Amino acid sequence: MTPSEYLEPLERSFQRLADPERASKMLDYMRGQFAYYGIMAKPRAEAFKNHVRLYGLPEQPEETILLCYEYPEREWQYIGMELADRCQRKKLLSDPLPLFKDLIVSKSWWDTVDFVASTLVGRHFVGERDLSRETMNDWIDSGNMWLQRTTLIFQLKYKDKVDTEWLSFAIDKLKGDREFFIQKAIGWSLRQHSRVDPNWVIEEVERQGLIGLAKREALKNIKK
Repeated sequence: MTPSEYLEPLERSFQRLADPERASKMLDYMRGQFAYYGIMAKPRAEAFKNHVRLYGLPEQPEETILLCYEYPEREWQYIGMELADRCQRKKLLSDPLPLFKDLIVSKSWWDTVDFVASTLVGRHFVGERDLSRETMNDWIDSGNMWLQRTTLIFQLKYKDKVDTEWLSFAIDKLKGDREFFIQKAIGWSLRQHSRVDPNWVIEEVERQGLIGLAKREALKNIKK
């Protein structure tokens, strides 16, 4: 079954579930960047679950995932991420890192990038500190804001396994960038790590001289 043949039954399901009025509201919420069918998360997830129950996972996973990113409706990018997640967990992806990079730089916005970064990229590099640093060094110098954001948040689920030396380096490298999504990511990464080591986070905020959004986000959950 080709990627397009695999996705055709799901496309028919989406067309049946489409809600133009809700789609218009979703379009407005996303600042007019993406078209929508207007399908809420729960019915979309149910349609996808039924699809996988009937057809399994795709025979050509990478190609199918990338095809999801070619459709104009944003729901397809969410399906692409779900497929990537399932296929990664089943070890069906032959070369996942270039795929994940494509998903980050294609039709980029926080609703897709953050999942790819913290779930897919994060899982890929668990226990692979040297390999993660090699890739993240490339991405932090890429000039692409979403790849740079990924270098800050890919460890969000690492708990006490966070490479704090890398995180500190990335923050130092990017803290001068006043882009909202970079400053937010700096604060988010530190806020998440404050669950494990609040003292390190307090010291890091001071050492880095963080201000504004990054500082507020970093210290949000630390009791004074």
